[in-house]
Amino acid sequence: MATPGQNEFRHLLQQVGEGSNDATCALIERYAPHIVRAVRRKLSRAIRAKFDSIDFVQAVWASFFATPTGPDRFESPDHLIRHLAALAHNKVIDEVRRRMETIKYNVNRERSLNDSDLGLSGQLTAPVPSPSEVAVADELWARLLRGQPDHYRRILELRREGNTQQQIADRLGLNERTVRRVIRGVVHE
Repeated sequence: MATPGQNEFRHLLQQVGEGSNDATCALIERYAPHIVRAVRRKLSRAIRAKFDSIDFVQAVWASFFATPTGPDRFESPDHLIRHLAALAHNKVIDEVRRRMETIKYNVNRERSLNDSDLGLSGQLTAPVPSPSEVAVADELWARLLRGQPDHYRRILELRREGNTQQQIADRLGLNERTVRRVIRGVVHE
């Protein structure tokens, strides 16, 4: 003889089998926490960083709904919970095997870029400025030149090209102290 809880359970499964969205939502809401617990029990530390428990919960529900379920397939809510937990267990085991035993996805092969054994600590930054740094520098340069006399601009442009103060003085026929004074005066404005 079926109890009222079992009758409600069978009716819910029957509605799910008939395609009722409300019944499907109720089933998922009622039994998803059991799947989450089963997943978290089996999920290793190495895999926890790669997956959220919800990824596995969704995979379990996808498998559950992919196979035809009749109301008589599960005798009780406990039977359904055991079935969902077994699906979760298998999903986790499959992913752990994939992530631990295959070379391509093996999480044990992963190394942090900050890992001192790799010798990359000084190589993690780019040797050239970023596009935004270039844009900011260009804007500052334009502001620096704005309002300067032409001969000052020429001195500053040659300095920006990498010429020394002596080279600038020789090229423009000026005294080196004049070049130094112009650069210092413009920079300290």
